[in-house]
Amino acid sequence: MKANFFILLLMVFCFDAKASDPPSIIEVQGTDEIVPLYQQLDLSVDLNSSVINHYDYDSIQLTASLIAPSGKLMQVDGYFYQHFYALENGQLQEEGDPFWKLKFTPNEVGTWHYQLKVNDVFGADSLTNLSFECNNSTEGGFVYKPEGSNYLKNDAGQTIFLVGENIAWANQPDGTDNMAYYLQKLHDNEMNFAKLMMTPWGYQIEWWPDGLKKYGNRQKEAFLMDSIFDFSKELGIYLQLAFSIHNELNFGYPAEDWTSHPYNLANGGMCDNPWDFFSNPEAKSAFRNRLRYLNARWGYATNLMGWELLSEADNFPWYSDYKQEVAAWGNEMSSYLKTIDVNKHLISVGFALTGSNPQVWQHEDIGFTQMHIYDKVRDIEGDVFRQVGLYTQLYNKPMVVGEFGLGHIGDSLVVWDPEGIAIHNALWTSSLAGTPVAVVPWFWENYIDYLQLYPVFTPVKRFMENEALADVNYQPTHIRSRSQQSDDWQITPKYNNLSARSPSRYFQLHTTGQIVPGTDSLTQTLFGPSSLFAGLRQPPEITSNWESASYVIVETGAQALSSILQISIDGVVVLEEPATSYTEYVVGVSEGIHTIKIDNIGGGFFSLLEINKITIEDFLPGVRAFGLLSDSKALLWVHNRNSNWNYLYENGQLPEPSSGELLLPISSGEYALEWYNSWTGDIDSVGYASSSDEGLVVPISNLVRDIALKVSKIVDIEENKIVYPTLLVYPNPSNATVNFVFELDQAQDITLQLMDARGRLVYQKNFSMTRSGVMKLKWDGNDFQGNLLDDGIYFYRLIVNKDKVWNGRIVRI
Repeated sequence: MKANFFILLLMVFCFDAKASDPPSIIEVQGTDEIVPLYQQLDLSVDLNSSVINHYDYDSIQLTASLIAPSGKLMQVDGYFYQHFYALENGQLQEEGDPFWKLKFTPNEVGTWHYQLKVNDVFGADSLTNLSFECNNSTEGGFVYKPEGSNYLKNDAGQTIFLVGENIAWANQPDGTDNMAYYLQKLHDNEMNFAKLMMTPWGYQIEWWPDGLKKYGNRQKEAFLMDSIFDFSKELGIYLQLAFSIHNELNFGYPAEDWTSHPYNLANGGMCDNPWDFFSNPEAKSAFRNRLRYLNARWGYATNLMGWELLSEADNFPWYSDYKQEVAAWGNEMSSYLKTIDVNKHLISVGFALTGSNPQVWQHEDIGFTQMHIYDKVRDIEGDVFRQVGLYTQLYNKPMVVGEFGLGHIGDSLVVWDPEGIAIHNALWTSSLAGTPVAVVPWFWENYIDYLQLYPVFTPVKRFMENEALADVNYQPTHIRSRSQQSDDWQITPKYNNLSARSPSRYFQLHTTGQIVPGTDSLTQTLFGPSSLFAGLRQPPEITSNWESASYVIVETGAQALSSILQISIDGVVVLEEPATSYTEYVVGVSEGIHTIKIDNIGGGFFSLLEINKITIEDFLPGVRAFGLLSDSKALLWVHNRNSNWNYLYENGQLPEPSSGELLLPISSGEYALEWYNSWTGDIDSVGYASSSDEGLVVPISNLVRDIALKVSKIVDIEENKIVYPTLLVYPNPSNATVNFVFELDQAQDITLQLMDARGRLVYQKNFSMTRSGVMKLKWDGNDFQGNLLDDGIYFYRLIVNKDKVWNGRIVRI
């Protein structure tokens, strides 16, 4: 008996000694001597540790401490990894035991030194004196927001403009995944962006059963995401990755909602209620652990456009009661993620409703704002332009319409809009609204793929390609337009809240058919100055430029109590009389810029007046345009306002052609006008025009649908010279030889390349300059074979010793 007791004691002692052994690094694979710039150091680490849960960073961490060639210190985490291989049926099968990996992307050329260290609760081990050489490469690097701009660039200085769709998940019931199919579709149609989500039914790594800070049962999902990042990189597609979706904190489908959430107290978690997720200290600690793992696994990726902490963080029935906690959580997690992400990817939170949540958007660590627009309205594309502009102006950050749709039911879109006109139109308006990302449609499976609408995305991508958006002071602009015949404009106020004053009093009317900031800020009720609700008074003042004399009609609604309607134009009262229900009041407006104020000046404690609608007669021209304008350039989308999904759905045919004029407020000079087919992205024709003090007047004739236009100054009238600050190119336009004049500070090798409008190389010649000073190169308008090229737009690239590049356009006539 005593012998058995001593044997048991010895076994316990030995077990305790083994359980408390410090960790040790056994073998490291992938320690390459050379890693090209912005490519990956990819380490596989075999180590011993007595820790049971290798996904818990409070228990064990593998880190690399790196010293860049510049001397900068960086530290990155490793992550625990299970490898898989694909079976013939497309399903994944585990291969071997799990092990640790560590990925790092060098951003400096030269020698990097680093050491690996493993720490766990029992001790530490390290591997020192490791190094690799980073050579130059053609990789563009990481995406960032340059100072003073709301567009995006990569580390190579190239503007990155993104066009794509949501492919939130693509897993199939049989265990396979279709993401590769969708990504290939994007690539085949020249798209370069996809929004992904980690969902309980998709790629989420922390879920029931046994999921709290334990990701082993979801390693297949993580491996799938690895392959998505790799394939996207190969195709030139950038990704936005959302870590969670609102369904996880709602109720609806038990396997996918709070019922199965690992943080739920009923599942061994720490939260009694779903809203506790945002405030419970243990829940926040667990989520930070997840962030650390996700950043370790995919933070290396140069094609990661941004992180999204949670999709639709306001899509909960209890949100209004806990919006402060949600905002505080978003700010805390964004700050934490920014500290651990050495590559400083942009961070955001998704919200379903516009206006949610200023406390988040104003936080310094939130890199871009988002809104989701689902609305079955006739002019959804105009609403997109307006709302993107408002958000960008309000928060001075890049803005992304992260989800977009003509309503919430994809199957209905097949009937309402089988051609994808709403997507087409909104892609154009959003691209010219000051955002670095065109609207990102939802319904990738049962609408876009079902109808094969991918070609709808291509024209915008082609049009925006190679535009140095981040380097030009473009301003999103509702372009003034006019025509012989115009339609009436009925404006319906939509703000009706007796607990808060409407957000705005001042409004701007545009001939695009948009009222800024919007009818949702235009009050329905005018309270008298002495009324019970006098504190809610917000009589609207509406300003616009009337192209011709017109009438404004104010129609009252059911409520008209002790009210006196007063309408003023430019501060002069033109109508003042007691108001009655359901009555129209008319005032005349002359041509020019005017401000109209509509007020209720009635006395009495209950004085109020309801406004049903405001009609502006003969105000909306048949042709309208949205654009990006600088002093000497413009990118425009010109639109027959009836060419929308609603018109085709109701009439079954295209609208009648419209004609008119655009009035561009740009400086005096000679301009090249490049007209693009907005349904193919190809150049249709080239024209020329002169601007004056009035600006540039562009005639539009017989427009059935829409067209795109690039306007570029080629001659400054005041200085009478070609406008190129560092390179003189003349004559341009030209029907003969074109000269390139520039100055070299030393002998250099020069390469001149010419591309056509589709980006195809049509001419290249290398020059070896044996001296410094002013140089002149000539191009005779021929291609490689000496054949004279057709008239049109060509893009030149003048490369100086591979270090300096001049780009621009040449117009052959």
